[in-house]
Amino acid sequence: MDSSSIGGVHLTMQLMLVVWVTLVVLVVRRTLERGSVGLPAALVLTMSFLYGGCFVYAVPGYTHLRPDGHWYLNSYGFTEEMVVKATFASLLGLLGFAIGCGALRRVHQRVKKSYIYAPTVVVNVKSILIALGSLAAASFLLNYLRVSFLLSDALLEVGRNLAVIFVTMGAFLSKRTGFNKSISPWVIVAMLIPAYYILLFGFVSYGFLFGTTILAFWMAQLSGKQSAINPLGKTVLGFVLVYLLLTAFVGWFSYRDEIRLAVWDGSGSLTDVLIRALSQTELFSPWNFASLDVINIRLNLNLFIGKMITHHEIFPQLSQNGSTLAILPLVLLPRFLWPDKPVRGGSDFMSEHTGIILSDSATFGTGTVFEFFINFGYLGVFIGFVVFGLLISRLDRAAAAHLLRGDFMAFARLYVVGIVAIDPLLRPFFIVNGVVFAWIIMSALKIALDRNKRAAEITSTQFRYGFRMKERP
Repeated sequence: MDSSSIGGVHLTMQLMLVVWVTLVVLVVRRTLERGSVGLPAALVLTMSFLYGGCFVYAVPGYTHLRPDGHWYLNSYGFTEEMVVKATFASLLGLLGFAIGCGALRRVHQRVKKSYIYAPTVVVNVKSILIALGSLAAASFLLNYLRVSFLLSDALLEVGRNLAVIFVTMGAFLSKRTGFNKSISPWVIVAMLIPAYYILLFGFVSYGFLFGTTILAFWMAQLSGKQSAINPLGKTVLGFVLVYLLLTAFVGWFSYRDEIRLAVWDGSGSLTDVLIRALSQTELFSPWNFASLDVINIRLNLNLFIGKMITHHEIFPQLSQNGSTLAILPLVLLPRFLWPDKPVRGGSDFMSEHTGIILSDSATFGTGTVFEFFINFGYLGVFIGFVVFGLLISRLDRAAAAHLLRGDFMAFARLYVVGIVAIDPLLRPFFIVNGVVFAWIIMSALKIALDRNKRAAEITSTQFRYGFRMKERP
């Protein structure tokens, strides 16, 4: 590629980066202002991380095709033009989501939460937290032991998401009502679970979704009413956190193999490896193209989307024309009645639509942008995300309303459904599958707790929640 062409790629990616960041800021700020538990914010933050590797091409002079470029990137045979097409498709999805959740509409009224003690509503908080925590712990244990059984994937997915609810609800009660004397234990748990996933399964794993979901909930419900940091300061702080995250990501990736050997095989001291990684990791620099290669290798969903778009241009008969979306109502149909029912994981689906030969033993998440495109192209991505944003925002506001009223199990049911839905690596079929099973499991748990409510110990803390609208001056 000549210098003028690569310069055009850099300029295009820079413009799309500005639009992307603007949309993320609008979604985060305006959904939180309307009353939220952070689901839309968590989705756009996680999506930005997993799709954001493409923006290394916004750095002038960077190309993975340079002589010292990483062999892994060259092995897929993609070009910068493919990345531009993929980024445009993903940006259309983000724009559609922002429209669907109302982020492009100015907020004329903000929800101001007030928390008032009153003896009218008695909530058995301990039994709810014990139930959620126990199920989450059992899920982590079974996942660690790699135990598999009928419907194990769906059950374990719900179980690990209950850990998010356990932490957020416990922190919420401690922060807003004094249920516990300190919020510190909940903060520690919120940090340990992502660390567990990062060490055992990788930086781009469920741990990151867990972390962004907790962060979004904190901004929505636990941050102070009057912040000492102005909007400009918050923006600067956000960029600083992103910079530190990129530094940590490059450092972790550089020592990933040593860390995994220490964790899984006991080869060497994990403490020594971590100390060496911390001491030798350099601050992230966009002019260090080797570091940009690391980001491009791992945060690479747009690389596969770009290959898919080009592959579909060559073979238009691969278009699904809505067939993979039409089967969504059939998620509960058992496999013995539907032998070709989609299977989570593997590489066949990705290989079919990208032309890339991938390992059958590896799991490649395609996500919603990928699937909306293979059905209806760019327009399908945009409209699909408009609908997706509308559904997530309604779910988010309903969960927030239940939380503020003190109906914790109703909040938990909606919130766990929302966490399943915002995973950007899942195909729509598995999102709907996870949502249905999450609703069934949480409904059964709610019935069980309601039946044992009279026999359970009732906490001495009583809650009454409400919210009032305050017009912006």
